[in-house]
Amino acid sequence: MLSSSTLRVLMLATLSLLATSCDQEENAPQPTEAVLVKPIPLRMHTVAVRYYLKALDSTFQLPLISPNITVDYEQVVPQGNAAYKLLDATTQHHEQEVTAALKEVQLAPIATYAEVIRPKITVTIWEDQALPSSSGIGYQAVCELVIDGKSVGTTTYATVAGLNTPLYVTTQSEVSH
Repeated sequence: MLSSSTLRVLMLATLSLLATSCDQEENAPQPTEAVLVKPIPLRMHTVAVRYYLKALDSTFQLPLISPNITVDYEQVVPQGNAAYKLLDATTQHHEQEVTAALKEVQLAPIATYAEVIRPKITVTIWEDQALPSSSGIGYQAVCELVIDGKSVGTTTYATVAGLNTPLYVTTQSEVSH
């Protein structure tokens, strides 16, 4: 039979081992809990450009033009107090002949998450047949940007007939989620 002092030592050793074992369990890496990540909803926006020519004189015959519409989507992504500007590589080109009739061109839709997207619409207008520059009679090219069916900006550019240089009509708007 073991003496009482030996039993006491064994009991203390056992308690010490149990305490150490409990400490190790508490400090042991716990399994990580599953974190629920909510995706930021995607929202698609429809984009269109309406444009037409307007004579500045009732006797002026509007020329046939071939507009080029280019679209650059400048994405401004908030990051704390700063913002990163990214230029989307997507560019659309449309060529149509148009006179005074209103034309609407549907462009590729744009998507927003939490960032802000500013589509910059540039219309380059070339006259099909240049009229004599001595006439000095001009016309206006009117360009309107429509996002989600709502007009968000109109730009008017006055020009003089007979120019062989492109006319730039730029409308810029901001689309937030």
